[in-house]
Amino acid sequence: MRHVLHHRGRHTKERSTGHLRRHGANVPAICTKKRHDARALRHEMEAFDGHEDAKAVDFAWPQLASTDRVLRYAARIAIESQPIEQWKSRALSKPIHAALTALLAVRASAARNRG
Repeated sequence: MRHVLHHRGRHTKERSTGHLRRHGANVPAICTKKRHDARALRHEMEAFDGHEDAKAVDFAWPQLASTDRVLRYAARIAIESQPIEQWKSRALSKPIHAALTALLAVRASAARNRG
């Protein structure tokens, strides 16, 4: 019997054999759906990268507190692409995890505006 131990990139380590195998039909459906939803959300946030959009900050902001570091990163990049006046005060008034991620965006935006 095969049991999925963990996922790494495109490979899965199986508990029964300890061997890596490429993802395929044996990946549990719930895991695949969760990954698909996270990927779709990440792609939506990536669409805001590099251009201003009035909806970007409100859309990406909740993901700054995500447990998924990839979603947090995509949210930060989407927010950094927006004018800092739209979100700086919000960044300084939020809970610590979201605030720390947002402060990284403030730093990156300030550096980009200087250079």
